[in-house]
Amino acid sequence: RTDGPVPSWFESWLAAEETAAMLKYWSPLIITPIFQTAGYARALLLAAQTDTSDDAIDALVAAKLARAAILDRADPPDVIALIDEHALYRLIGSPEVMNEQLLHVADLAERPYVCVQVVPMTVGATAGLGGDINLASSDGTPDALHTDAIPEGHTTESRAHVRQATVV
Repeated sequence: RTDGPVPSWFESWLAAEETAAMLKYWSPLIITPIFQTAGYARALLLAAQTDTSDDAIDALVAAKLARAAILDRADPPDVIALIDEHALYRLIGSPEVMNEQLLHVADLAERPYVCVQVVPMTVGATAGLGGDINLASSDGTPDALHTDAIPEGHTTESRAHVRQATVV
């Protein structure tokens, strides 16, 4: 879909995420996107988009926040989010935006189906420092892997790639 806020290359990941029974996220630079507040998402999008008009950013923020609806449904997926400690200290937006964002992550971590783990700064180099790794598992369908990149991310169901990303 090229006329909306969601690029066509991302739609296969959104479908996998929407139907997943288990989601695993590794985020070494920012707060896991599905956990982001509007203020945090807006600050990130303003830094990354060429069209920073209010309408364009509002549409992107709304699309990003819509993803989090799966966390509030009657039968939500189990979620494991690994967040690098650096991401908790990186000032995105303002101190108020960061405070709201960190409180939101803490609230989500209280849910019985959400596990948030922080990788301490003292760990140093890890195999996952190459970027975000998002894994979706569902009953009866192949696991999906999504990795972000510029100019676009990549989603695959390749067993070898999913396995390698799981190990990382």
